[in-house]
Amino acid sequence: MSHARPLHRWAVATTLIVVLRYAITHRALFPGDDQQQQAALVRQASRWAADGIDIVQLREKALPAATLATLARNILQTLQGTPTRLVINSRPDIGIATAAHGVHLTAAPGELTPTQICHLYASAHLPPPIVTISCHTLAEVEQARTQQPDAILFAPVFEKSIAGQIVTHEQYGAVFQKGSPLVQPFDQAIAKLWKNGTVAKLQQKWFAINFARVPVLK
Repeated sequence: MSHARPLHRWAVATTLIVVLRYAITHRALFPGDDQQQQAALVRQASRWAADGIDIVQLREKALPAATLATLARNILQTLQGTPTRLVINSRPDIGIATAAHGVHLTAAPGELTPTQICHLYASAHLPPPIVTISCHTLAEVEQARTQQPDAILFAPVFEKSIAGQIVTHEQYGAVFQKGSPLVQPFDQAIAKLWKNGTVAKLQQKWFAINFARVPVLK
């Protein structure tokens, strides 16, 4: 008598994590005068769209309002027909005037909330906006989550100076999509790296700085 070997069918659970690709403008990275830099920025936005970037944040704080609005319109024109969306840094008035796809906010006290931005867009008979918020501490992240933005950006960007200190010279940011399952494991992983001494070893190896003495990075 032969005994058939039982066939086991294994069910494989797959978790899909949506990665949001988010670009932040900085025209000073391009050569030439101001007009040449703005033209280069528009071309860069076109390349970003071709590469599948989800959101472009127009972060050109030093530009006058009229110039910023013109630049926003030019970028919006080059993004037409693509899924890439444009958000305006801290200027809902420019966002509404140009019909940009949304607004980027800071975590500073007194800043407008995502709900208020949505009301402003609705009053202007515009589609619901994308609203993102930048945070530089975990406490700010926790506060921002209660406001339910579409994404939270965590990290200094473009040589961010806080309390008179240059925190980092690296041009990067971590983006969490609203409701992202990455938030909790990210927090846990960072806490573990601090606790087991990995961060201390890395800071000595690469920076020779005691991060614990930098208030923003504690």
